[in-house]
Amino acid sequence: MTVPLLHSRTLAQVDKLSVAINSSYIFHGPRSSGKMTTAMWLAERLACDGDGGDNCSVCRQIESANYPDLIIVAPEDKPSVTIEQIRRLFTTLALSPYRADGTRLVLIDQAEMLTTEAQNALLKNLEEPPSRTQFILVTSALESLLPTVRSRLATVYFAPVASADIADFLQQRSNVRPVDAAALAELSDGLVGEAVRLSDLPEAATARTELDHAASQLLHPNRFTRLIAARRLADNKQPMTDLLSLLQRRVVASLVDGQAAAEVRRQIAALVSARRLLAAGVVSRVVLDRLTVEL
Repeated sequence: MTVPLLHSRTLAQVDKLSVAINSSYIFHGPRSSGKMTTAMWLAERLACDGDGGDNCSVCRQIESANYPDLIIVAPEDKPSVTIEQIRRLFTTLALSPYRADGTRLVLIDQAEMLTTEAQNALLKNLEEPPSRTQFILVTSALESLLPTVRSRLATVYFAPVASADIADFLQQRSNVRPVDAAALAELSDGLVGEAVRLSDLPEAATARTELDHAASQLLHPNRFTRLIAARRLADNKQPMTDLLSLLQRRVVASLVDGQAAAEVRRQIAALVSARRLLAAGVVSRVVLDRLTVEL
């Protein structure tokens, strides 16, 4: 696996971890910012004895999530990571790592979906990890994790990447024309995963532009404007998760622009709640109507 395209500050932190990971971490940042990709790359760097080439059996096992010392926990048949999953994890962690001299890595993807009970159950293992075992919690909503969990883990923030770097990456990856690569990079808001998705589905660029406008309307101070936008979006085929991620980035950016921290926290809480409702099967129209009130 090649080195992920990351913001320079993020890459500097990750490079240090690739030599030796001596603590457990939270990888946080917007959706499609490369968090899980980087965690998998890091697992390869820690486990591989060679140069990580295509013929490395360990790297192939990790890429297919079949390596014994890589444990991935994510939502299964429920819209959350449950305490039952964490208990199964503990049973596995009671065994010694597969490699006598290696590090066992536990990746918890979509950690914002951990239930409160699951987070509380994790605490002891986060405080005192089993021998040669480290955790990485991957989340696009850091605020959804309990303060007690956040305080026990170091954090790595996956900042958006410069548009010029994304444009260069797209041209090298799939021979996208420079003018198209630049446009896709701007639409992606600095998110490499989003840029790749748009380049693979060029027609999605138009839908993304429309979604960008809709997000602005949903954050409008006038509730009637928000309601009209919600009604239009209810019939939109664009995934609601894309909309929520875009809204979250806008809200976080507003903090930099001077919006009150309490207001930003309130809006992020509303977006986290919307994600949980969607995961629980609540229809988009109901979720959007609720957002028009809570944003």
